[in-house]
Amino acid sequence: MVRTHPQWLRVRESIRSGQIGELRAVSMLFSYFNRDPEFQMDRLTSAILEYPSGQSVFLCSTQLLRYQWFHLLGTKGRIDVEVPVNAPLDSARRISINDCVEEIAACNHHPG
Repeated sequence: MVRTHPQWLRVRESIRSGQIGELRAVSMLFSYFNRDPEFQMDRLTSAILEYPSGQSVFLCSTQLLRYQWFHLLGTKGRIDVEVPVNAPLDSARRISINDCVEEIAACNHHPG
């Protein structure tokens, strides 16, 4: 997840412009299956974070099927991000803003 990736720049622009109203909730799931028993990482973790204007909920696992999603919920709409964490360098990304799907062109978002 690189904050300079065009999908995240578009998400930030949408929030700041008020397209979804006031941001109140963020929900994320990120998982993959690591076959290395010596990896020494948590197998499953989750959290609820409270902020003055809302909450964020996330779940992360190294022992589940590969899956990712990210939802931002506002007072007037929502944003869904298709591959939020490790967007492939060779294929376009899709985000949905209030049920309108936008395609973000593939790019190398890693600095250097």
